[in-house]
Amino acid sequence: MPADTAGSADPDFVLRATLVRVIDGDTLKATIDSGPLTVRLHGIDTPERKQPLGAAATKALRSLVEGQPLEIQPIEQNDGYGRMVAKIFVAGDDVGARMVGTGYAWAYRRYLRHQPADENYCKLEADARIAGRGVWTGAPSTWVPPWEFRAGERGDVRPAVSYAGETTGKCLAAIGVRPAGGRKALHSAP
Repeated sequence: MPADTAGSADPDFVLRATLVRVIDGDTLKATIDSGPLTVRLHGIDTPERKQPLGAAATKALRSLVEGQPLEIQPIEQNDGYGRMVAKIFVAGDDVGARMVGTGYAWAYRRYLRHQPADENYCKLEADARIAGRGVWTGAPSTWVPPWEFRAGERGDVRPAVSYAGETTGKCLAAIGVRPAGGRKALHSAP
C-alpha cells in the first residue's frame, strides 16, 4: 500500500463524524453533531456495482473507514444528488488517496483541482497501474473508468479512450476537463 497519502485535514474546516454505513466505493453515510450526512468522496471514482471490482471497491472503502473516527473536509455542500462532496481522513490519512493507491479507484480528473493533494491522485493512480493493482489488473481493454461505463449505460456516445498509455502527466493535463461527447452530467454519479 502506498505511503504517499498525506494531506491531513485542515482542523479549521473539518467535521468530526461517525460512519453509519458504506454505500459503495466512493460514497458513505455518516453522522455528525447536527445529524446524518451522505458524503461522496472528492476526486475519486470507483467501479459501479455492475462493473468488475465494484463490490471489491466497496469492501476496500469499508476496510478503511469501519470502526474509525472520520474527519470530513467539505469541498462542496451539495453535488446535485443531495450529497456533500468531501475529502475524508482517518487518523490523518486521505481515504480517497488510499483508494486510488490501492487500485480500487480512479483519479476523477474532471473534478480534481490543481492543488498538490489532488494532483497526487494522478501519481498514485499511475503507481497502481504500473503495479497492476485493483482496476489495473487484466488487459488494458478492460480498464473502463466508471464515468465511461455510466455514459455507456445512459446511451451517451463518447469516443473510446485507451488508458494503456496513461501517465501521470496526461492525468494532470486532464484535471478539470469535461469529457468530449455525450450529454452534460451533474457533479458525479448517483
